[in-house]
Amino acid sequence: MLTDAAFDERQRRGEPLQLNAHPLNPRLDVSWTCLRELAALAARGGWELPAYATAVTLYDRQGKLEIVLHDLDIMPDERARADVLAWFDAYLNAFYRSLKA
Repeated sequence: MLTDAAFDERQRRGEPLQLNAHPLNPRLDVSWTCLRELAALAARGGWELPAYATAVTLYDRQGKLEIVLHDLDIMPDERARADVLAWFDAYLNAFYRSLKA
């Protein structure tokens, strides 16, 4: 976890934000992010959310990361109600197309 400023600086220098094969352990994927990016992900939702479901915090000096990770784990009721019809429509559309094929 980087500070917002360090994350911005890493992006500005063009450094990768993801390392898919760690030199010490090739089975380990490393990603750099910041609280601002995690909070934005929690607000918009998306396919990346399940990746954080089992996240383990090793060290959080200020205690802010646990709060943001909790926000990633839950979906507010109003958002669930707003999204359910669109997801059900997408499911029915895919089901219909699979039957047609």
